Amino acid sequence: MSDYRVFEDLGETLKQLLTENLLSLGSPVNIVFDSPADIEMQNDSPHTLSLFLFKVETNPHMNNREMQNINHKKLKYPPITLDLFYLLTPFANDRSQEHLILGKVMQTFHDQAILKGRFLKEGLEGTGSEFRLTLFSLPFEEMFQLWQSFTEKSFRLSICYKVTPVEIDSTREEEARRVLEKQHEYGQKSVKQVT
Repeated sequence: MSDYRVFEDLGETLKQLLTENLLSLGSPVNIVFDSPADIEMQNDSPHTLSLFLFKVETNPHMNNREMQNINHKKLKYPPITLDLFYLLTPFANDRSQEHLILGKVMQTFHDQAILKGRFLKEGLEGTGSEFRLTLFSLPFEEMFQLWQSFTEKSFRLSICYKVTPVEIDSTREEEARRVLEKQHEYGQKSVKQVT
């Protein structure tokens, strides 16, 4: 179960996972949550990866759950369940380095397709949560429209990943009213005789 900080906690989890795995490329990669439109290449950090949360949707398969029991007197409303979509865009001084970064990102997310246990960081530690990472093929037209929204940035090689299920707990509770008595009413059915 997660509270409203789950976006931040999940972002830090993904960032730490990628930071640890991208070390094998030889030079450090600066991972940021900025949109690709906000990235400025700097000489002190020649390799940057934008891990940009660009879309959030309700998960259609998990949003019709019943209220949860807190105790024999209270019920809690079910959490909202979401799918998060991340755009990952590498920035480097040459394209071959960008290809290496993307390849390593895809390998990392493939090897850790289910994030749980020791991989979870921040407020997700010890919660028992599990998140599935899936390569999400955004149609080229939608990808192009997304990049057009980044003013003054030309299209760059990017990949999208979906992270699901992401839950935000409800704070709403309701008193549980138990059945205390049952009332039965029986009536007599009149029978009409035909002669």
